Amino acid sequence: MISLAVLCNLLFAIAAKPAPSPLPALLQEVEEKYKAANTLSAEFSQTQYLAVLEQTRKSGGMIRIKRPDKVVWDTSEGELSRLISNGVTVWLYTPPFAEGERGQVMKYMASGYQSRLAPALLAGSFSAAKDLLIEAKTATEFVVTPRKKGLAGTVRRAELVIDPEQKLIRRVILEHEGGNRAEINLLQIKLGANVTDDEFNFKTPGGTDEVDGK
Repeated sequence: MISLAVLCNLLFAIAAKPAPSPLPALLQEVEEKYKAANTLSAEFSQTQYLAVLEQTRKSGGMIRIKRPDKVVWDTSEGELSRLISNGVTVWLYTPPFAEGERGQVMKYMASGYQSRLAPALLAGSFSAAKDLLIEAKTATEFVVTPRKKGLAGTVRRAELVIDPEQKLIRRVILEHEGGNRAEINLLQIKLGANVTDDEFNFKTPGGTDEVDGK
């Protein structure tokens, strides 16, 4: 029979042993680098496949992120729009399509907005997303599977492509329920960019209709 002293020592050894990290080693390094920088600025190009329409659309613009949850997503190529979140409120602004028309801004609570997964992945916030299963596909590619809905919204699967030398996130691919797909490529990535809190608050321009999102 095992003695109480031996049992206590065994339990102490198990408790003292560090728990294995849920993240692959490369993603740990990326997350540490992005966390230390705190901010990110990058150009993006995006290709979206819309399953219902059987159409592919391309867009591009700039992304600015301040961890943990502030985002500006400016689409200046393709269908123009701005997505801004200060961590509490999300604004989705569409400017007028033609002179004389009105723009529109939809306002959401950040906690209930369903398109939060892409900014979280682009910001290297992997550990914060506890409802995600992250597995290595290759040495530099990783598959992200949401365990349940939440910040993932309609995303059923995502992929990350990492630059292993610079420890930068170069591509995020999102596969949605229903067959929609988006591939986001990042260029001119700047970590630690001078990004102020004022940039993450939206001021509604004149001639804009305000709509409360659900």
